[in-house]
Amino acid sequence: MVQIGGNIGHYGLQSWWLNVLTEQQRNFIQEKYDHNSLSTSQLTEGSTDFVTNCSAISFLTSIAGAFESHTDLPIAFVILNQAESLIQASSDVIDLHFLYGTQAKNYYKSNDPTMNAKAPKAALN
Repeated sequence: MVQIGGNIGHYGLQSWWLNVLTEQQRNFIQEKYDHNSLSTSQLTEGSTDFVTNCSAISFLTSIAGAFESHTDLPIAFVILNQAESLIQASSDVIDLHFLYGTQAKNYYKSNDPTMNAKAPKAALN
């Protein structure tokens, strides 16, 4: 079995990373993350023994924020969908605020009528 460390491992996202995303999507996310990251920790490699107050929802929302161009929106939606799937009754309301705000912004930006219709729902959550 492939061992995934770094932030993906820290947040327990290994199954999503390996089973939901294609290799092309993983490579694209990795390149964008490595280019934009100010952190010394790697996305999928390295120690996961660092301490952070950030939740998996917040982590994924911040990664999705790096995919702002119109052509990058499909991968942003994949990442945001994963973040939304992690919501529990105990999830931090601030994390949800930023998740739904990012979703709404990207839905409007997509210029797809189906996605635009989802924006108000995301904004109201």
